[in-house]
Amino acid sequence: MGNGKQRYANLQGCESLSPMPIFLCNVSEKSNNTVDSD
Repeated sequence: MGNGKQRYANLQGCESLSPMPIFLCNVSEKSNNTVDSD
């Protein structure tokens, strides 16, 4: 873990990624929203 590209990929299709926990996708989305809000 530590690949920014992988994080974006999760946002694009986190549901499609079976091995990746959906909770991780949610965290990424929240992080993005926070940056946008700021």
